[in-house]
Amino acid sequence: MPVAPTPAPHTPVLFVLAGGMGFFNAACVKALAKAGYKPDDFGTHEEVQAKIKEAKAARTKYEDDARSKGAPLDPHQPDPHTAMLARCQSGHLTQDALFHAPGAANRGNACANNQPPESQADSRLYVSSQAPCMPMQTHSGPDGGNSIGSPHWAVGGNESAQRQANPNVVSPETMKANSTANVQLALRENPDAAAAYDDKISKIDKSQKASQAQRQADAAARRDLAAAGQQASAAELQGKGGTGDNSGSQSDSDTKASDCIEAFREAMMEEMRRKALEKYGKDYDKTKDQAQSKFDAADTRAKAAKDKYDDLKAQRDAETDPDKKAALDEQRKAAGKEIGQAMIERGAAKKDLANVDCLNAQARSITGQPNPPQNGAFEPPGGALPPLTGFNPS
Repeated sequence: MPVAPTPAPHTPVLFVLAGGMGFFNAACVKALAKAGYKPDDFGTHEEVQAKIKEAKAARTKYEDDARSKGAPLDPHQPDPHTAMLARCQSGHLTQDALFHAPGAANRGNACANNQPPESQADSRLYVSSQAPCMPMQTHSGPDGGNSIGSPHWAVGGNESAQRQANPNVVSPETMKANSTANVQLALRENPDAAAAYDDKISKIDKSQKASQAQRQADAAARRDLAAAGQQASAAELQGKGGTGDNSGSQSDSDTKASDCIEAFREAMMEEMRRKALEKYGKDYDKTKDQAQSKFDAADTRAKAAKDKYDDLKAQRDAETDPDKKAALDEQRKAAGKEIGQAMIERGAAKKDLANVDCLNAQARSITGQPNPPQNGAFEPPGGALPPLTGFNPS
């Protein structure tokens, strides 16, 4: 398989075929630590989601333990880095909406990727779940809450402004500029980024529920919580040997976290397409079988969850004892939540199954292979792929 592209000059990174672990060299590891991040915080959307889920579980356990002891909650526990991750979501380093037809329903739908000649842009082999991401603070706490004022909120505002300023076809160069600006904003990496962040908060207007001053104060509090979490994580990581200490050369100290993250993004976007070419081209049959099995299992779980709910409801409706009726009602509510989660998983598996054939067709198209009446495996030829471009509707 061809190697990843060369990064921007003077950006020290190491390329591997996995996520962030092992990707960044010592200078970048130090720069990331100063920003409160570890190398393995970065990866595909799926990988980052899993890491955040683990952090949320650890934060929930800490909160439950603290409450059981009557102790006050510390926003930076069970440790500062975990607490920061627990306030995050997996944020795409390149805006996901650029690569597919508009609409929330098309998120994760590879069949809706921009494809020539129907589209001016070429987003063939874009796979949302495998696109490079980073943890981005978004909530006032691990249990959710309003995101206004958070880094993710600020980046969302930036992306809206970028969409208005960008041409219809978004080139790799424009993606790079946009992504770097968004990462710098999220990290408040330099005075200009910090000023831009504060300016967004100063322009928040009033709502039906709160005055302009109150909304701005609430947003500023979330901004400050995110900044404090990032600083606490940075202090923790820099205090651990080999991650963020202040030793090293002058060139190390000049390395910016945003440059390292951008080089990671560029390399992993290319790696995403190369892996898709293998998975949905050469290994099509295996991939299709796995996707079908995953859907079948999810469908079975969803049906079982519904059967469980219906059975509990019938028992509850037939019960005459008030205490037993109340207990069955609680079980029924819990089963209802199980149905909701099972249906989400079934929907995702169904979309993944449909994506297999669409990505197989895209793999054939992008390599100039004839598309037969029925999808099938083929040996992808070598050579460079066309540039990945996005589309920005007028």
